Amino acid sequence: IHDFDMLNFLTNGEEPESVTAIGHCYNPEIQKMGDIDTCAVMFKYGNGMLAMVDTSRDAAYGYDQRIEVFGESGMLTAHNELTTTVELATSAGHLRPPAMFSFPQRYIQAYRSELTEFIELVRSGRASEAHAKEQVAMLRHPSIVRTTLAAELSWKLRRTVQLAELDKLTAAASGNETESTASSGEPAGRNMFGDKFRNYESSPRQEKVAATYGLMHRNQTVEFVREQQEKWLKFNKGEFTIME
Repeated sequence: IHDFDMLNFLTNGEEPESVTAIGHCYNPEIQKMGDIDTCAVMFKYGNGMLAMVDTSRDAAYGYDQRIEVFGESGMLTAHNELTTTVELATSAGHLRPPAMFSFPQRYIQAYRSELTEFIELVRSGRASEAHAKEQVAMLRHPSIVRTTLAAELSWKLRRTVQLAELDKLTAAASGNETESTASSGEPAGRNMFGDKFRNYESSPRQEKVAATYGLMHRNQTVEFVREQQEKWLKFNKGEFTIME
């Protein structure tokens, strides 16, 4: 949803007319959960603008997060941040440093700035200017959620989803009616996406996430943070399962 949030920001809050999503899962562990690890999503807007988001859970060469915006006057690009600014050029070609390993490294300065600002606010007692801006930004949230849901439905249905039909499709996905009966008015049938579509109540993954966040909220102490840091440091640049 972070990429959709950025897309909403770049389009000044415009909601697309239609969304087309395709995806595939290469990781057996993720596949068991009914999820995907690689996808591409195309958006069509009312003014003719097109946008595309492609993403994967894995990139062997580092944290790849780039943006390209094309217009009649040119192109605007945000490149990846690399581990160093040193580049070797020889008769054999150019050798560039790799991208950052993951988001903690890519956005380390942003996290530092946020934490520094938070500490200053606590010490001074003054209100945060970012809070007001955040409230304005949150007004975009319903549109972002709708766009995200349309993408998920498009992937499940294997077709383009119009935002105008989203309400009927979400009713069908919740088990109230199937896609065919959404327009025919016939009695509801079996959930066309399967009984577990967007139903994470019985999912081990959801239970794990809820337990983890609940534990963090109940133990907001320096000692707890240090314990968690020691626990998770072993996973730094290592392999671990989704449930871990």
